[in-house]
Amino acid sequence: MIKVILRICRSLNSVAHPWAIVGGANLLLRGCASSPNDIDIITTSQGVLSIAATFQSQIRHGPVWTESKAIKSNFCVANIESIKVEVMGDPINYIGGAWIANSEWKKHIEHIAVSESIVPVTTLNYEKRINAILQNFNRVAAIKECITRQTQPTQKAPAQFAV
Repeated sequence: MIKVILRICRSLNSVAHPWAIVGGANLLLRGCASSPNDIDIITTSQGVLSIAATFQSQIRHGPVWTESKAIKSNFCVANIESIKVEVMGDPINYIGGAWIANSEWKKHIEHIAVSESIVPVTTLNYEKRINAILQNFNRVAAIKECITRQTQPTQKAPAQFAV
């Protein structure tokens, strides 16, 4: 999975639109999850078109406008080295009985080092907040646990004194 994420990053270096790895693959890269089912990418609608063009021979669906019970977006699916990659552009989330455009993710992209590569991901705080809004409470709990683990001070071994 990580090998495919790194391949995606290398391939998308020239995409001029913001994009980031989100969801389970983001948590995998941070050591918070062990086996996501796929790789999810968030971007703009134009970013979906650029990403689909980059992986043209691997695209299996879209790009098309799609809607689920909680998310609408410009969307495409690729199969890269037998791993499903879902790309959503300009998502709109169903929150409190209304459809609300989600551009907040653009403010929450950070870059992490993975095997000497730099990978754009959304912040854990963003992941926690959007999953709470979408009522994915198992994911929220996993993210909270990961944040707690990452913010725990490391314990130092007691100093050795010469006698």
